[in-house]
Amino acid sequence: GKHIMLINKGDKKQLWANPHGVLSPSGSRQIKNDACFVFKVHDRGNGRVALEAMNGTGFLTVVGAGLSADVRLIKNETEGSLFMWQDMLRGECMLLSLKTNRFIGLHPETGELDSQLTMSTFSSDVEDDDELETPPFFKNR
Repeated sequence: GKHIMLINKGDKKQLWANPHGVLSPSGSRQIKNDACFVFKVHDRGNGRVALEAMNGTGFLTVVGAGLSADVRLIKNETEGSLFMWQDMLRGECMLLSLKTNRFIGLHPETGELDSQLTMSTFSSDVEDDDELETPPFFKNR
């Protein structure tokens, strides 16, 4: 499969596979290509993929309800490791968890990864609009 690096388009921080089984944003905006920053894309057909960290920590996996602590790196691929790859062109993508049917993204205030981001719906009355939660675009290299 293809090897990629994920960079959050919002703050330009690269995601890395922490040896403790957590996917975290890097502390700097400098792009690195160490094994902890590289993921192998396993094609599972019909637009479905599994992402494996190349430093040996495992597969990106949504466990539980998909809250911040529920997006982890697990040694063995499970049902929670499947994502729908949405190609946004120009080297950008979005990842939809097939376990929660929610987009994977970084929480804008804490920087924690979760799979609870949704697209908002808007009413005709501006005061009743939901707060916009837009799934992030990731730059893949």
